[in-house]
Amino acid sequence: MSGVTALRGATVVESDTEAAIDQATRELLVEMVDANDVEPAGIIAIWITQTADLTAIHAPSAARGLGWSHVALLGGQEATVVGQLARVVRALMFVPSVNGVPHHVYIGAARTLRPDLTGEGEDP
Repeated sequence: MSGVTALRGATVVESDTEAAIDQATRELLVEMVDANDVEPAGIIAIWITQTADLTAIHAPSAARGLGWSHVALLGGQEATVVGQLARVVRALMFVPSVNGVPHHVYIGAARTLRPDLTGEGEDP
């Protein structure tokens, strides 16, 4: 392996239920892999965080549901900050170097977290 690339991503979960957290996290992880032409077998590790208002399930379990049993996973809780976006799952995925510029994935309302990467800003 010649190098490692870190891919970022985030999504907002519809509700604090096991099904909603699992579905949103799976969608995020699959989109991160697809957008960067990464083979899931090559994923090195994923650090997945969730905001404190998501308590029904640990978001990293979604990766196991995708069959990614070989991937080192770490879950954590985001620091609570006044005014932060609610029900957010973030992922930092480490993969072998990708060809070209990495594509970071921000889905739905999470796009406002990184307007420099998504071309969107927060509402005035």
